[in-house]
Amino acid sequence: PCGCKQAQQPRPERVWMAMESVAARGEPRLVTWAHTPARGLEACAAAAAAAGYQPGDVQSFSRQTPDGRTLQWQLAYRHYTEAMLPSDGLVPFLIEWAPSCAAFTPAASAPRGIELLSLRAESAA
Repeated sequence: PCGCKQAQQPRPERVWMAMESVAARGEPRLVTWAHTPARGLEACAAAAAAAGYQPGDVQSFSRQTPDGRTLQWQLAYRHYTEAMLPSDGLVPFLIEWAPSCAAFTPAASAPRGIELLSLRAESAA
């Protein structure tokens, strides 16, 4: 309508959290969830590997918040190359926020008003 050419969006090398599996289903659903280990990310990832589950290599990430602060975290997450998440999203990814970011992580800065009291998960697999 405006005579403008739409820029072609680049296709990312890896798909974040198997989002293509969500789009393929066409229905709203929980995709995945996070676990912050109390004893540290490296120790939790090593314990998971020793128990037979490979959570993925620990990788570091960061981004700027809208107010200009740098949010930093590490993930153990291997789902970049998988079309479906382990146990269809039942297995959480592991995350650890940098201590310097504790006051402004998404969980710390999200609106309040709901509290998860329990969680039960089952897999057909």
